[in-house]
Amino acid sequence: MTEKLGRVVRSQWEDIWILLDRGQEEPHLELRLHNHERSAETECLSGGEWIGLPARLLPDLLQALMQAQDQLRAWGLLKPSQPTTSLRGLMRRMDARQFPRVAMDPAAECRVLDPERPEVAQAVIGQIKDLSRGGAQAWFPQRFPQLKQVDVFMTIEGVSFRGRAEIVGPDERGKAEVRDGLYRHNLRWVALHAQGMAALCRVAPSA
Repeated sequence: MTEKLGRVVRSQWEDIWILLDRGQEEPHLELRLHNHERSAETECLSGGEWIGLPARLLPDLLQALMQAQDQLRAWGLLKPSQPTTSLRGLMRRMDARQFPRVAMDPAAECRVLDPERPEVAQAVIGQIKDLSRGGAQAWFPQRFPQLKQVDVFMTIEGVSFRGRAEIVGPDERGKAEVRDGLYRHNLRWVALHAQGMAALCRVAPSA
């Protein structure tokens, strides 16, 4: 059984429907092309081209789409849109509030990575604050852009922690917060080692 979540009008004859398929072992999202001329019943969406992905990958897809959107704007192919900026901020707030945060102040050894060039890494020493199972607030001696990834190594209450995070904010260079020569960054965990998750579970409550 599929549920309709939204629609994008592609042309006078075609729509792109966003569907949720609960019939599989893992819920999937579908982007399905619907041609009005192929079906007399607009409710029948079984035909047409489509692509599917697990519903759990939707946040990653949205991040990739926003990255593509930023690049298209940089090339002058899209005009700035305030609603999109609001959407980006909303997603960051949702990530930040999904898990309760714990105020901490451990020093951390970090390696800043470029997703497109993972073999290139920059070592930095930073401070990790407001730790949670979903992410953390990090302070680094220089400012790094969004979508950079960071390998984090630190000790939490005597337990070694290792995890990889993605920088999700702040996104406006002019509003970067600086304190004692360190720049604030918002991190979202994308991969946690078992020992890292065990360390988080000791200090950070679940949602």
